[in-house]
Amino acid sequence: MRSTSRLDFLWDFPKTHKFLVEDLKAYQFQGYNSIGQGQVQNIYPLLSGLPYKAFYKKCDPDEVFFLDSCPFKWDKIYKYGYHISFQEEHQGPPLFTIGSRYYRNGFQKSHFNYDFRLLNHKLEFLKLGHRRNGSEMNTDQCYGPRLSSKSSLENFAQTAHAFKARSVFHMTWTSSLPQDPGTNDKLLNEMLQELLDSESLNKTALIFL
Repeated sequence: MRSTSRLDFLWDFPKTHKFLVEDLKAYQFQGYNSIGQGQVQNIYPLLSGLPYKAFYKKCDPDEVFFLDSCPFKWDKIYKYGYHISFQEEHQGPPLFTIGSRYYRNGFQKSHFNYDFRLLNHKLEFLKLGHRRNGSEMNTDQCYGPRLSSKSSLENFAQTAHAFKARSVFHMTWTSSLPQDPGTNDKLLNEMLQELLDSESLNKTALIFL
């Protein structure tokens, strides 16, 4: 989740935190784990497996026009027989952009087998989202009658169900969940409970960031 510290998560998502710890027996990283100022500075090195300085020596996302040359580990993931699925919302600055209003251009070619960015991009830029206070940034809450956060959670759950018996690396990057924690704590907790009951989390490493 974008812009969410561990303490923010404990405060804003108590039901989800309780479920993760008590039902899924989650292990918590309680130290100070940030290595940079923002999401890009923290997530890109994580996805590359390289230390912060080593990643930026090979690829500075603020300078390269496209991110294909950055040392992400997609090829290694494919090598071990995993499909790659990715989704991100466009309410805030995304990680791997498709036609974003933000400065990063993403990839020249897709590195994902299943790419929900295409759907989320259309929902965002066809102006199906409602905007609060006339603002044009970071305030999209709905896609028609559906909460954008619920749409992302449903995509996540459907991916888990679809690949229940297969190997997949899936990542969801969300900006909308922290914007309405009261509602989204309930939705997130219900989704995790449903995945546990359906055994779709068996043989799964689930990581919350």
